[in-house]
Amino acid sequence: MKKLFVASLMTAALLLPLQAFAGDTTEVIDKDTLEVDPTFSIDGMGDSNNVNTGVTVVYGVLDGFNINASVGYGANEGLAGGHADLGLGMLWTPLDTDHFDLDVMLDFSYGFGGAWGGAYSLTPGVELNYDLEPDTALWGLYLRFGLPISGDYVKKEDVPTPKYEAKADVGISLTLGTYFTFAEVHQILLEGGFEVENLAKNLGDTGIVEPFISLGYNVGITDSFELTTELAFNLPSDNDNFSATLTIGGIFGLLNK
Repeated sequence: MKKLFVASLMTAALLLPLQAFAGDTTEVIDKDTLEVDPTFSIDGMGDSNNVNTGVTVVYGVLDGFNINASVGYGANEGLAGGHADLGLGMLWTPLDTDHFDLDVMLDFSYGFGGAWGGAYSLTPGVELNYDLEPDTALWGLYLRFGLPISGDYVKKEDVPTPKYEAKADVGISLTLGTYFTFAEVHQILLEGGFEVENLAKNLGDTGIVEPFISLGYNVGITDSFELTTELAFNLPSDNDNFSATLTIGGIFGLLNK
């Protein structure tokens, strides 16, 4: 089972929810093949009920190297208001063995809808995988680590008129997951993670945000289509309330050799 994780992290100051992707391990696709990954999610179930949808297109440029492009749109508070984001990324697998994999990712995104019209973010990251059997055939563990870098305008003074200055900050995102594959095409995934924002305190206080635990179920319907589902529980942090996110997606393999 192959699913490219696309990190599209938006700055917390924009108050935009993340584009949701169903849980999975990170795997490159073959050279000269194409993958299309649509997703639909209901975020904040039990609280704000935001709706998000998006699609990612992945292309295998070389053996062990992929590029991707994504577009997403979301509506807040029951379809009132909205935001959009665009993303570009790359994935390189310098180590690929039967039991251990190392993936290196670099993702760039631009979000529309902030107080200043939008903002950029850049996220380098890595994922380490341990697979008991080759090709995720039975059971494994994965650890995903990212450094989301984003910027925003911070109010500098109010008198005589408000003045702002642009600042940037970096955070840490961490996800730990495990999977179990059975009957060849069925896979259950359990993930947990969180993000630490504003390590330099340029955009606010340093703190843990968006902690979650999720349960996913993916199944291969045909040789070129996999259905992905995930139910994530967003754990309360600071003044946030407990909520859940349901994501349904698909992985369409095109130009397969």
